[in-house]
Amino acid sequence: GYAGFDKEASALVSFEMKRMVSLRTEPVLIMEAVITFLEEHRIELPGFATLRTLLEKSFRHFERELEEILAKYLLLEDRALLDSLLILHDSYQQEQKNQIKIKRYQLTFFKKITQSMQPSVIKGRVDNFVRLKVMYFQLLPIITGLNLPEETIKFYAEYVIDNQIFQVADRDNTRYLLLISFIIHQYYQLGDALVQTFNQAVTSAVNDCENKIKESLFENRMNTSRLVSSVAVRSVTHIDVLTEVERIIHDQVLEASRKVELIDELLRKRKVSSRGLLEDQQRLNNLKLVNQRISDREDYYQALEKGSLRLQIRVSDLIKVLAFDFETSQKQLLDAIEYFQKKDGNIQQHNSVPIDFLSLEEKQRVITSDGKVRVSLYKILLFKEMRDHIRAGALNVRSSYLYRSFEEYMIPKLQWIRDKDFLLKRAS
Repeated sequence: GYAGFDKEASALVSFEMKRMVSLRTEPVLIMEAVITFLEEHRIELPGFATLRTLLEKSFRHFERELEEILAKYLLLEDRALLDSLLILHDSYQQEQKNQIKIKRYQLTFFKKITQSMQPSVIKGRVDNFVRLKVMYFQLLPIITGLNLPEETIKFYAEYVIDNQIFQVADRDNTRYLLLISFIIHQYYQLGDALVQTFNQAVTSAVNDCENKIKESLFENRMNTSRLVSSVAVRSVTHIDVLTEVERIIHDQVLEASRKVELIDELLRKRKVSSRGLLEDQQRLNNLKLVNQRISDREDYYQALEKGSLRLQIRVSDLIKVLAFDFETSQKQLLDAIEYFQKKDGNIQQHNSVPIDFLSLEEKQRVITSDGKVRVSLYKILLFKEMRDHIRAGALNVRSSYLYRSFEEYMIPKLQWIRDKDFLLKRAS
């Protein structure tokens, strides 16, 4: 029940080999995978020499393709940009630093991605991301032309990260390919790091606000309890007094003057006076105010508003530079993000600010009665909504490995249309 190793089988094996070569798979693993592939599809195994020849052709084809693309698309200014990564950093060009033995190159400053949440360190990450972003978009035509698989990009980039500058610079044939892969990889890696920084900062700020509200409620619980007890006791007194007054008024035996005397005696005995009633009314109003602030969560929104500035220092610049996916993300939220980016974070206090992404309750809190915007509250609610949508996959980031749209992890639509029959046959 085995088919012969004919031209069609050879084409299938060549396709598999080229795919695995493009993923920088080890030759021995490619051979093992091809043998398994042939056995699963019940195709006879050819001689080792035949498979070795096909594998060598696949490697030569892959390398020749990349060289042709580099020759076609890599401009002089692109070469100059890539070569500039291999020279000493500007800070070591100064005369007073000529004697330093260990010097760092431009490339070195992009290798390490720190995780600190200190504002100054976050700013450094943002600055590096902006520089990588400029390089990435300058090289985008050749990046598109190369169309390197993610595994290949990581393979070349990790070579650059793990080796010294001279080991990269000495590889004439692949130097530019290594550096392009490094820029792509670090651009995406740093994009992931910035999104994680954003999520962590927002979560920390929101949790801090919620904890402060809980602490405040806990600290004030005795005052609230005493207020409730006082109102309850006085309510019982008022009910008793009113009940007794009603009984005296409806007593058919007593004369009117005697009723007045009894009511007056009752009020003095139970300490019910106009002044006392006003004090009781104030206690009741205070209790209503406490309950209202809890029920409508005004304390929560005020805490968010107060914590907003500290959060803005950490994440505002970050939001301005991230490349969000405007094709696959929720439109209402994207409108607000785009507005924030266009205004460079300087949101004005007027009603033209996009608020469709907010809930009805949040809209009522953000917009004051005179139509102005509580800017600090608006920003932290925007950040919170962005975090929730990123986690849910409803807000996607292009400059990222981890936070791209689901469609980007699938076979491209044009490739599926073009190679559908072949891909299905290979999968079966």
